[in-house]
Amino acid sequence: MSNEKGFTLIELLAGLLLFSIVSVAAVSLTVQAMHNNTNAEATNSLRNDATYVTQVLRTAYENGNLDGMCLNKEEENILRSKSDEIIKLQLNDNKLSAIEFSYKGSDPSKPNCFNSQSEVKTLQVNFTISHKNNNEENETFDVDTAFSKPTKDELTVSLVKPDEGSAVIEKCKILEKQIITDTNNDQYSKGLQFTGDTTSSLWQFDLNNHRSVKVTDGSMTVTHSTSINDIPFKVDQSLKVNGELSLYNTADTNIGKQTYTQNGLGLFSKSSLETTSLTVSKKLQAQNQSVLMVHGNVETGEGAHFFTESSGCVGGDAYLKGNSEFQNFSTFHIAGNLEATNLNLLSKAELYVGKDTLISGNIYFQRETKFEIGGNVLVNGDLTATNGSLYVKGNLKVLGNLDIHTPVKIIAEGDITIEGSSGPNWSKATICAGGDIRIKNNNGKDMIIKENHKCQK
Repeated sequence: MSNEKGFTLIELLAGLLLFSIVSVAAVSLTVQAMHNNTNAEATNSLRNDATYVTQVLRTAYENGNLDGMCLNKEEENILRSKSDEIIKLQLNDNKLSAIEFSYKGSDPSKPNCFNSQSEVKTLQVNFTISHKNNNEENETFDVDTAFSKPTKDELTVSLVKPDEGSAVIEKCKILEKQIITDTNNDQYSKGLQFTGDTTSSLWQFDLNNHRSVKVTDGSMTVTHSTSINDIPFKVDQSLKVNGELSLYNTADTNIGKQTYTQNGLGLFSKSSLETTSLTVSKKLQAQNQSVLMVHGNVETGEGAHFFTESSGCVGGDAYLKGNSEFQNFSTFHIAGNLEATNLNLLSKAELYVGKDTLISGNIYFQRETKFEIGGNVLVNGDLTATNGSLYVKGNLKVLGNLDIHTPVKIIAEGDITIEGSSGPNWSKATICAGGDIRIKNNNGKDMIIKENHKCQK
């Protein structure tokens, strides 16, 4: 006799009811999530366009191009003057639906028009960006902001003609004379002397053992890491160190041709190195008012790190692989081109490049730093800045994202192009270009601010 049991009709109906309730809840949650996502995308689109419009209006106001402009209700996203000059806004399926200018002497009967007067220093602007969703409902984003007329100094770019190689080296020679006493031939005659090519296995050249070191008509190879401490050190031709080279305590090092280290190179405590070319397999670093002078090219395997009022002058090109960092009043002058992986400028550091700059990674600067380039700049990564200035003689192109805050200044005599997204604060910084400013929004659409060349006087 079989004792197997099945489901009763009531149990089946109860199960179907429970399944239906769960299914309806799941569908409702999915629909709600899709709706929330759509709303978030719409809000982001409105916010991005609001940031873009803010920057366009600010730039036009600062350059005097906003005078006589009115919002034309019949022409979508266009400000037009009586002389038919226009400002065309490129928005993402959104619309500038309202704008109101208020300032001393404004016409209350025409709040959507701006007619500048000489005494107008601060302009209050209120505008609305709107968008109709799939349900024909009007979504809006309101902006209430104010623009101030910049001073003449703020609109002036003080770029000078880039120094040639010898002039760049002279900058560091002046600094070197402030920390190191000139070495005379008498000092070398009392020290360690070599003629022709020589190999050394000394771990340290210092004042206790050698008053000086000089290699005449030859090169020196050091078989392992070594240091030069508080003495003049001169090689007529090349210096090769099969390890790390460290300079300490006003060490005055002069190499006639190439300097090569198989490891790192460090300049510490007011030491100096002058050489024709420099190759450092790992990290190049300088601290405590040390000075580096390279008449030709510099190449490093792990970047350059300059701290505490240290200076570097390069008469040729600089190839800085790895992370490079300049901070605490340090300065670095490059007469030729700069190629670097990642670049950080901090605490009033200054970097000058005479020709083009290529950054394969990211740039970050803050705390009143200054970066000045005599040619074009290409950044393959992101540009982030919280305080400081970037001046470019040519074009500036950033393939990554832009994240900047006030009081940052980014000024180029050519075009400025940002391929990635822009943070919410970019419109509050000073961005000026002799050509066009092109910033892509999150939808990959170009937002173009036409020539605002009055930033360049």
